[in-house]
Amino acid sequence: NGRAAFAGIQLLQDELIAEGAEVQFEILDNQSSPSRSLGCVRSLADLGATIILGPPYSSTAMAAVGETANLGIPMILPSATRPEITRNNPYSFRACFLDSQQASAMAQFARKELSLSTIATVVDLRSIYSVGLANAFTEVFEDAGGSVVRRHYFRDPSELILLASEIASTDSDGIYLPFFDSEVRALMEVGAPLWSGRTLLGADGWDTPAFRIGPLPLPVGGSAYLTNHFDPSEPSLDPMSFVARFRSKFGRDPDQLSALAYDSGRLAVAALARATDPTSPGSVRRALASLSGVSGATGSFRFDAEGNPVKTLVVQRLMGPEEARVLKFVSRIDADGQAVQSSGRSHSRG
Repeated sequence: NGRAAFAGIQLLQDELIAEGAEVQFEILDNQSSPSRSLGCVRSLADLGATIILGPPYSSTAMAAVGETANLGIPMILPSATRPEITRNNPYSFRACFLDSQQASAMAQFARKELSLSTIATVVDLRSIYSVGLANAFTEVFEDAGGSVVRRHYFRDPSELILLASEIASTDSDGIYLPFFDSEVRALMEVGAPLWSGRTLLGADGWDTPAFRIGPLPLPVGGSAYLTNHFDPSEPSLDPMSFVARFRSKFGRDPDQLSALAYDSGRLAVAALARATDPTSPGSVRRALASLSGVSGATGSFRFDAEGNPVKTLVVQRLMGPEEARVLKFVSRIDADGQAVQSSGRSHSRG
């Protein structure tokens, strides 16, 4: 995952050199460790950094943002979605949506576009990510007139075989699976044959290369959708030029983390350019907070009062033969849950 983020920064570095921009990146490896993340922040501060691009994920980001606040240096997190990361911290910003936004968007998509009335949710009790998504989805789905008829829980993957049968006995149109790829795949492998006609709903934690390697069954007559940050096949969007440049450099499509790391860097460069004194972290922080309309790979950015982006997200559908599933763009949804771009195809449950 660090390599994916680094690829986004490498592409940005090439572009900045071509543009003649005087911006220097120092790349440090936090080894996915909270304590190492703290050390990286301090090392960058010692080097005179006036803005820091933080670690990708919430567990390490939580350690890093407290230290950047203590040091008075703004930090942009590419993909850490946990709400507490920016709460009451004027030096913490993020390029990704919050978990609450993607859960709300999926709940509204399920009601408005898929016409689902009843949902069973499945929650990984080990994961704050999973619990938060399930709670936010339930609130919005029921406010929209739907019903979450049952919440299923697990603490260990060994429980998934029994859980698949429990879910099958729950009378629901759809199943919300807001947890990470390995457990989602394991549950789908045992559950899909039992869930005929059900619509599966998910989140960005599904989207890893490993998730789609090898046969991946879906319920007969059913379908699967997830919320995500970015789709390289999305039509008629400016970010397609980012995709073309990434393909040219690396010979493959960018993933979510590459796109979000690239956007984090673009936001940092825009803040440095706008700051009255780019050598002052406080000046850079003020410039970053006031940015509006900065275009990136995942959308157009402005920040709310807590450093969270007001931006769109995408809904994708899991398609293709069981042996080679792919994600296809369905819709782009704004901060209010309204579709602003669609594939134009029907989103039937069949």
